[in-house]
Amino acid sequence: MKKTFFLLVLGLFCLLPLSVFAIDFKINSYQGDLYIHADNTAEFRQKIVYQFEEGFKGQIVGLGRAGKMPSGFDIDPHPKVQAAKNGAELTDVTSEVIEGADGYTVKVYNPGQEGDTVEVDLVWNLKNLLFLYDDIAELNWQPLTDSSGAIGKFEFHVRGDKGAEKLFFHTGKLFREGTVEKSNLDYTIRLDNLPAKRGVELHAYWPRTDFASARVQGLKGNRLEKFNKIEDSIFKEKEQSKQLVTWVFPLLLSISLLLSVCFYFIYRRKTTPSVKYAKNHRIYEPPMELEPMVLSEAVYSTSLEEVSPLVKGAGKFTFDQLIQATLLDVIDRGNVSIISEGDAVGLRLVREDGLSSFEIDCLNLAFSGKKEETLSNLFADYKVSDSLYRGAKVSDEKRIQAKGRQLKSSLKKY
Repeated sequence: MKKTFFLLVLGLFCLLPLSVFAIDFKINSYQGDLYIHADNTAEFRQKIVYQFEEGFKGQIVGLGRAGKMPSGFDIDPHPKVQAAKNGAELTDVTSEVIEGADGYTVKVYNPGQEGDTVEVDLVWNLKNLLFLYDDIAELNWQPLTDSSGAIGKFEFHVRGDKGAEKLFFHTGKLFREGTVEKSNLDYTIRLDNLPAKRGVELHAYWPRTDFASARVQGLKGNRLEKFNKIEDSIFKEKEQSKQLVTWVFPLLLSISLLLSVCFYFIYRRKTTPSVKYAKNHRIYEPPMELEPMVLSEAVYSTSLEEVSPLVKGAGKFTFDQLIQATLLDVIDRGNVSIISEGDAVGLRLVREDGLSSFEIDCLNLAFSGKKEETLSNLFADYKVSDSLYRGAKVSDEKRIQAKGRQLKSSLKKY
């Protein structure tokens, strides 16, 4: 009994919380019936149905009396206890009532095994449940404040010698407040799947004349206006919360996401080059105004000496390519112009201003010291005619070698 009892606490106002020790179970349904008499006494009946998934020794049900209660509120410490197991009423149920500082605890000795369905039925007698003001009698009651598990079906009835003028039901859950139906003198509250750790509260009022025979509590003044203000405030708070959850929060989230996307595209636009080049695109001009010969040496580590006709297989490119690049560069800069005389096309040195010394040497090399020359006759001093060696004899060897040494020496001086 010490370890295998599960603790179920259901009750009024400050009801001791429902909890279970080492017992696996679920609450299929909870039904509460409250009948209020004209003398401000009441009968409260609890009917709880459990489905057990392991063995148990009994149940513990608590009814609290702590909290702000009307003057003279009291609980009869001798509730009527009944129990049924798997649809069969038990006749040998024993129980024990223990009084504590905050209320009463009822231990129901009702052992069972896995798979059992148990229904516990308790009837409590209460005194002075309502607050009696000059104009109304007010019920402000929490029949369930806590639960260790969700309740599948919750149903509650409020009846009396006279029917309540208005009754409100609150769970503190934003979107699920249950339904309240009135039939004659009976209010019925229904709610499916009440979450664990969720309390319920009843707030109702009757005309004070309906309880004329009840003992006076000494409460002075009218209460109805305050009652209505409380309910209006609760309604407005719930509506505001619904608006926040339904519209405001989703709108703020949407705006945040939209701004994030906008900032992302702005960032991409600021950090991505505005001009896109094809993968095979070549940059024909360097970022600075550098001469081709300077660029070849600075970027490719290739000098004119390395690509000279006197050196074989050196450099990233050929002597012809470097000379062509230099001639095109000085033409583009306006130092050399293209001329044509009939069918002959040539080059003319316009000015030497802005030319580097090595560029002047290159032009002298190409023009053979002249100011202009046809394209077909560029580098005339370094051309070797076929007649030099065609039909040559042994006696011509020295003459041919001498000519070769002369050309080689001329190239070296540049």
